[in-house]
Amino acid sequence: MNRSDLILDRLDAAWQSGCIPDLSNLLSEARPCGLETRVELCAADMEWRWRKRWQPLELGGSDPSRLPPQPMARHYRDLLQEDWADPECQLSMFQSEWTSRSAWGDTPHIDSFIREANCSSLSREQLLSQLDLISQLKLAVFAEDEKILERYAPSTFTVGRQNQHEPSPPAWISTEDRLILTGLLNRRFSRVQMQIRRVRIDEIELTNLSRSVSLQCLGRTVKYDQVIPAKLPFSFSSTDHTLVVFAES
Repeated sequence: MNRSDLILDRLDAAWQSGCIPDLSNLLSEARPCGLETRVELCAADMEWRWRKRWQPLELGGSDPSRLPPQPMARHYRDLLQEDWADPECQLSMFQSEWTSRSAWGDTPHIDSFIREANCSSLSREQLLSQLDLISQLKLAVFAEDEKILERYAPSTFTVGRQNQHEPSPPAWISTEDRLILTGLLNRRFSRVQMQIRRVRIDEIELTNLSRSVSLQCLGRTVKYDQVIPAKLPFSFSSTDHTLVVFAES
C-alpha cells in the first residue's frame, strides 16, 4: 500500500472509530504525495462530517481543524492553502460538497448551488451525474393498476402526445428524450406538453411548454412557461395513463 492510501485510510479509520482526525497534520504528511491526495483527504473529511452530523462522537474533545459540523467547500480554503487556487482543486471540493449535502444534508437546489459556488468549471451536467450515482431518476407508466412501462430517465425530459407515425403510448422516444403519454386524438395534450427537470435529489421542476394547453397538476392550473416544483415521487394522470417519476432507492 502506498503512502497516499495509508494516509487516507488513517482518516477513514479515525472517523469510523468516532474520533475527529487532525486533518492539518494529515495534510502536512500528504504534502509529498501531490495535490490529488490532499484534495481527496479534504473531500473525504467533508463527506464524513456530513455523514456523522446526527451521531455524537465518542470523543467529545475539540476539533483540531476547527471546521463546522457541516462544512462547505470554502471552509477548507485555509487548510488547502495555495492548493485552493488550482481550478481542479476547487472543482473537486465543490463536487464533494454537492454530493455530501445531497446525500446526507440539506439537499440544495442545483441552480442555487451553482450560483453560490461561483466556480467556472462547475457544470450542471457534472452535478446531475453525481445525483444519478446516489439515486437514479426513473419513470413508470400505469394503465389503471397495471405497470406497462418502466425505465431510467434522464435528468431532463419532455412529456407529450403521440404524433403521426409515432408508436402508440406509452412510448419513449430516445432521440428526443420524450415520453409519449397519450394518444394522437387527445387534443387536450400537446405533442410537447411539459418538461420535467431534476433540481434536487428529491425534487423536480415541471414546466408547461404548450402555448395552447394549460396543465392541471398538483391541484393547480399551470399555464404556458409556468414552472412549479414537485417532490418525488411525482404523479401525473392523463386521460388514459398515469406517469410516476421517482428516485431509485
